Amino acid sequence: MTGVSVLCVDPDDDTRAEMVAGLRAELEEATVRTAVSVADATEALASHVDCVVTEYDLPDGTGTELLETVRENHPDTGCILYTDAEEMALDGEFVVEYLQKGAPAEYERLA
Repeated sequence: MTGVSVLCVDPDDDTRAEMVAGLRAELEEATVRTAVSVADATEALASHVDCVVTEYDLPDGTGTELLETVRENHPDTGCILYTDAEEMALDGEFVVEYLQKGAPAEYERLA
């Protein structure tokens, strides 16, 4: 897959760096950008993004709120909730995929 653009959203620096490294290992030719919050991610969506991968707990909202915005404004963009949060409010039908952090072969599955 060439030319794929992925936006990784996670407030934790180490987790975000690990996610980016894992995706780049699986999708060598992908463009992988990062954001730390809903606001930061929303700004990054001004440029084309094929897929948004987000943590649930963000400093200014939730990953589901972000994905709802993505679906409203960019309906063809893939959405993945990638989290280890134990409690989540999952309203709506905007999450295409859910992947538990720490799952076996997580980056292969994420890619």
